[in-house]
Amino acid sequence: MRGIHKNCSRTLKSGLLLAIAFAPFFLQATTLIHAGKLIDGKSDKAQTKMTIVINDNLVTDVIKGYKSPKDDETYLDLKGHTVLPGLMDMHVHFGGEYQSKAERPSKVEKEMEA
Repeated sequence: MRGIHKNCSRTLKSGLLLAIAFAPFFLQATTLIHAGKLIDGKSDKAQTKMTIVINDNLVTDVIKGYKSPKDDETYLDLKGHTVLPGLMDMHVHFGGEYQSKAERPSKVEKEMEA
């Protein structure tokens, strides 16, 4: 059980570190993201060379081509990457249902119980 809490703690710490690391990009009023490819979930094909405009942490526009950032806009260059809507890992074990490999019964033990 102790290992579970340790893993959850590591995950939370990692998430906080990532949030802190990327906070400057999203604390500005406007952020532009240049995406080499964009999968928007609406089209059958990935769109190429797209600009995603974020105002106050909300996507407000998606523009074909790369819009030049103004001096007061934050810019994130993802031209060499594919960007897609936020995916979240919703498969999490908080309780005691998780067993490490060492704690799991082997195939032989399972067969002997049957």
